[in-house]
Amino acid sequence: MTLRVICTLAMLAAALACGKKSSNPLAPSAEPTLQSVDIVGKTDYVVGETLQLRALARYSDGTQQDVTAQAQWSDFGSGAISVSASGLLEALAVGRCGVLATYQNVSGKLAVKVGLAPPDSGPGTPDPDPDPAPDPDPDPGRDPGPDSGVSLIGLALQGGPSVDVGQTIAWQAVALFNNGTERSVTTSATWSSGAPMTAAVERGVITGLTAGTASISAAYQGRQASSVVQVTQPGGPVRAVSAVTLTGNTSIEVGQTTQLDAVAHFNDGTTQTVTASASWSSANGAAASVVGGLVSGLAPGAAQITASYDGRSASTTVQINAASVTSLDVTGATTLRTGESTQWQAIAHYGNGSSQVVTGSAVWTSGTPSVATVSAGLVTGGSAGSSQIAAAFGGRSGSGTVTVSATPPASSTITIVGAPCATVGQSAQLTARLDGQDVTTQVTWATGNAGVVTVSAAGLLSCVGVGSTSVTASLASHTPGSLAVTVAAAPVDLIGLEVHVAGDVLTGNGPLGLDLDLADLLNGNPLLDLTAYGLYSDGSRQEVTSLATVNCPTVPNPVVPCIVGLDGMGTVDVVTLLLQGLLMSNHPVNVSYGGYTANLVVDLKLPVLQSIGFTTGSTNLKAGNQLPALAGLFSQGISSSISSSLPQIDYEIALADTGLVGLIGSIPLVGGGLVSALNTVVGGVSVVGGVVELTAGASTALNDLLDNAVVRGLLGGSSLPLAVTAEVDGIRTTSPLLLNLGR
Repeated sequence: MTLRVICTLAMLAAALACGKKSSNPLAPSAEPTLQSVDIVGKTDYVVGETLQLRALARYSDGTQQDVTAQAQWSDFGSGAISVSASGLLEALAVGRCGVLATYQNVSGKLAVKVGLAPPDSGPGTPDPDPDPAPDPDPDPGRDPGPDSGVSLIGLALQGGPSVDVGQTIAWQAVALFNNGTERSVTTSATWSSGAPMTAAVERGVITGLTAGTASISAAYQGRQASSVVQVTQPGGPVRAVSAVTLTGNTSIEVGQTTQLDAVAHFNDGTTQTVTASASWSSANGAAASVVGGLVSGLAPGAAQITASYDGRSASTTVQINAASVTSLDVTGATTLRTGESTQWQAIAHYGNGSSQVVTGSAVWTSGTPSVATVSAGLVTGGSAGSSQIAAAFGGRSGSGTVTVSATPPASSTITIVGAPCATVGQSAQLTARLDGQDVTTQVTWATGNAGVVTVSAAGLLSCVGVGSTSVTASLASHTPGSLAVTVAAAPVDLIGLEVHVAGDVLTGNGPLGLDLDLADLLNGNPLLDLTAYGLYSDGSRQEVTSLATVNCPTVPNPVVPCIVGLDGMGTVDVVTLLLQGLLMSNHPVNVSYGGYTANLVVDLKLPVLQSIGFTTGSTNLKAGNQLPALAGLFSQGISSSISSSLPQIDYEIALADTGLVGLIGSIPLVGGGLVSALNTVVGGVSVVGGVVELTAGASTALNDLLDNAVVRGLLGGSSLPLAVTAEVDGIRTTSPLLLNLGR
């Protein structure tokens, strides 16, 4: 049963301010003492629901006081709810917990259970109330139609009994259905106020205007419900409920409803209808349910209905009787041949507005058994003529007439009418005719090859495969009808492109991001190893890699290659592009075929130069000789010669044995001049394009050195020990170099 919302019963501010005092200030009796604190509010909620609770202080002299604003509010337990400082409860999650209200060191508790809102049960069961936005033209398909057997049987109102002038409260309109389900139709119902100057209402929200009472009504799909709201003036006295009584009809049939009203009797002698704000329950939910006092009969039996309001309750017993049959309809084919049979039906209509097929339970009779016999509604033709077929059920009866004609000669042939389907996936409705009559549903349909066509009992032909076959329709001793059918394949169209690359699948436009290492290419693997498939309207796919176009739509410079052009390059070629800064790390790539394009974005991880070195060690070279090749070691495990990859490599030449300067300088008489010549030789050696070169001045100074026998002895011959240093991208390497002086 749908959980109900009981809105705030607004209390008067003046009563809250004055506190509890003796009615006679001169009386010697003691001040009344606080006995208990009661929390007024319901115990069952659904997730998302809110309700303003009320705290009532009860005193030793029997009086009570609303202390909602003065009480300290809190919640305890599972955390399924939260309670604000003003007593506003909000249901947060499914669970059981409680509310605590404390006033003057006296506390009251209220146990609370939170559940989920009822789900949509599918066709035949009303779904929950739609979204709260106004729906000026509700979709009639939301409610069960007459064919579902579920119908609206009543409307109930729920909401608080009173509201202060200038304040609002919210009521709900709940629709009840004959299958025992219910749903809120608050925003779909039409609302009205019997005293619009006292209280106004719009979509269930009631606004208090002037003190008094107003009848609030809601109408929905031909059903109407109403209840009374009390509009109070702030500052008036607080009334206490002394008793609750129930009024209304207590005898109904299954499928019917009866509206019970709850009347609250107050200690000031007044009464008020509180049907919409009372908490209702049924002791026999299988026999009757109750929402807002509206009792729905579900099954024969008795149910005790209880209404509780403000700590008081009242009960009454409602008797639910079996639904009575008001009429019986008998339907069926009114003509048939001798020896043929047709099924008739009996449909009972009940006083609660429902209907039921009772063919198997009804008592059937034939007025002329020689013409037609009947058993459980199955009518069989005997001799030619007419007979009345009757059925009785639940004290009601219905009848119809069947006419039986002689069976035609066996030579009568069934004719199949209608153009067959011709393409896989199509269907066509065939009709079988016999002597001008439609016998489509009476014949037996068959197909020669169910892999080509299928045919239903109603003659619906469906083409399911390529080929040729026939369809037949047969009935009793009549010559069957036959229809040839040829089915062709449905046309196949390209409807999309699918690309597989690096273990990922791209269907549609993309883009698809890929991370690739350049080392994959240098290890001999295709860098962009992709496969393209065409997708077709028949659900198939075909590889079209060799037919697809793969290109980079945005290459900033013709010298800079697209990733598509890197496949097949050697290590030296790729390293050259890398060192010259001609490789991109981000590559947009388009794969196109048949008017469809898939977009890839490839993030190419470029290796980083980590170290360099000469391919051979100390070398004895002459001017004009080529230095050993320079190699580089990169990240991703890549190594390659780089001498030819860069147009310019920086080299530095220095004297390897600095002690040689001191030895030459110590030569008597000429030592200082020879040191100057040595420095000129070292400074005149250079490397250009990897070739050792010597300036003219260095050559002259070299002859001066070699002319001295002491120097030649120090050099150990004619080779000058030098050191050559190469630098690439800030990375340096040094190797010995013996410069052959040529003597």
